Amino acid sequence: MSSHDERIARLLEFGGPTYAAQAGIRLADKPAPLYQLLVMSLLLSTRISADVAIAATRELREAGYTTARKMQSATWQQRVGPYAGDRAAKAAKQFGLPSTARGLASAGGTDDLSRLTAALVRASLEKKVRDKVG
Repeated sequence: MSSHDERIARLLEFGGPTYAAQAGIRLADKPAPLYQLLVMSLLLSTRISADVAIAATRELREAGYTTARKMQSATWQQRVGPYAGDRAAKAAKQFGLPSTARGLASAGGTDDLSRLTAALVRASLEKKVRDKVG
């Protein structure tokens, strides 16, 4: 076995599954999977980790936003809701806050639940925010 063959074998062994496989996208030369790959590539090109981009892609797919038409018919809240909601709930628990939207709304401190949700998501993604909040 050549050194190239060995290196390729190690890459395939330790490289893990493809991002598409992790996101649950079944590759095919059809509009829906190609659109899902486009969405995933856009998320991967943003300033978030690959793990977050893949998880967001998976959430969008599982929520049914698998085509451009379905995505267009969704509100921005519906697009970010499933993923943001889970992330915000986990962060809220870490900070000892209620983990439901109703609980957060009744906890006081702000009338802007969408901004609080965004702040919780950011805290879940950025250690420096978690450190500052305590």
